Amino acid sequence: MSKQLVYDEAYMGVAEIFADLSHDTEIRVGSCVVQEGQILSQGWNGMPAGMGNDTRNGEGLTNPEVIHAEANALMKLAKNGGRAFGATVYTTHSPCYNCAGLLLQAGVKRVVYRDEYDKKAVKFLKERGVKVDCIKPSSRTLKGKSKESKS
Repeated sequence: MSKQLVYDEAYMGVAEIFADLSHDTEIRVGSCVVQEGQILSQGWNGMPAGMGNDTRNGEGLTNPEVIHAEANALMKLAKNGGRAFGATVYTTHSPCYNCAGLLLQAGVKRVVYRDEYDKKAVKFLKERGVKVDCIKPSSRTLKGKSKESKS
């Protein structure tokens, strides 16, 4: 196993930990922004600060004010004076089209995800020079964990 893959799996593990903080009943997404071996920020899909944790309406649809994990991580970083230019974003699910635009605008150079969510958004990023990689957990990272996804 390459050194890069070992790090990719470690940072994906961090994104998965933050996904567990989501209160969404359908899909829990976690992300972390990494640059030069440092985790700069993290996020998960959820409601804006100060609001309740109900991410779904009475019909089971996502509330429009839900902030996606990637956007949440980028906003936390910006709020604290940081920047994502040249960074890698690890996210449990590939970004949606809107988040792909935010990642591109922030100058993210690489996106690593585990589960595909939006094929068109992945294509959008690749066509604009962002390196995008899908990694699946290895048997080494599954030790002691259930092989079933919580999302």
